[in-house]
Amino acid sequence: MDRMFVERIVGRISPFLETFLGSKGLFIVDIIIRGQKGNLVLEVFIDGDTGVNTAACAETSRALSKELDERVLQGENYALTVSSPGLDRPLKFPRQYAKHAGREIMLEVRADGGPVRITGILAEARADAVGIRMKGSEALTEVPFSDILEARIKPRW
Repeated sequence: MDRMFVERIVGRISPFLETFLGSKGLFIVDIIIRGQKGNLVLEVFIDGDTGVNTAACAETSRALSKELDERVLQGENYALTVSSPGLDRPLKFPRQYAKHAGREIMLEVRADGGPVRITGILAEARADAVGIRMKGSEALTEVPFSDILEARIKPRW
């Protein structure tokens, strides 16, 4: 798919979504566009500081569909999905961490010898770092957000 075409779509819907979602205490996590012109698939992942429910996803989908139909993709065929990021997607923004406090987290962090994977309990999330409690330890390992290459919540099952 033409990268400039995708960037144009993302550039046109991002401001709309930021305003719409911001008024509801939500934010964009990711926008994925695939397929080809005339038969696009748009996936929009949204979140909130306390999570996001299906009603918010449905409301966002209706509003974004209207915006796409009227201003962005007039007459183009597309499929739109709006959902929460789910546990299988990495955390992208510091504000996503706090609601997962107390859960097991897997991190890939920047280290002198190359990336290192660590797993522990997410004990706290601050503006600049997270505190991880490693198994068998009461001490917190502080990991600055700037050192986190990837973070995923480990499912409980």
